[in-house]
Amino acid sequence: MTERLADPDVINDPKLLMRVMSERSKSEEIVQAFESYRGAEGDYDTAVEMMRESGDDPEMKEMAREESKMAEQTMSALEETIKVLLLPSDPNDSRNVMLEIR
Repeated sequence: MTERLADPDVINDPKLLMRVMSERSKSEEIVQAFESYRGAEGDYDTAVEMMRESGDDPEMKEMAREESKMAEQTMSALEETIKVLLLPSDPNDSRNVMLEIR
């Protein structure tokens, strides 16, 4: 997408430029949400590993359990966000609206 924005043909066509910029913006949101999800997934894996390695230390197990629970909640919220972001947009979303209130 960034390469297309640097293309002179795209730069010289305002409508095409706006469309490419909009597509890039939408893609960036999805990528950022997915990267956050992968980070939470890594946190969860680390917490599970800590629980396994903690042995007989109950404080360490409890801390790891809380950490894994928080990571699961974050992953769940991010899954919903990603699902919404992946839904196709309505063609009328970007159109203007006139609303008359009587």
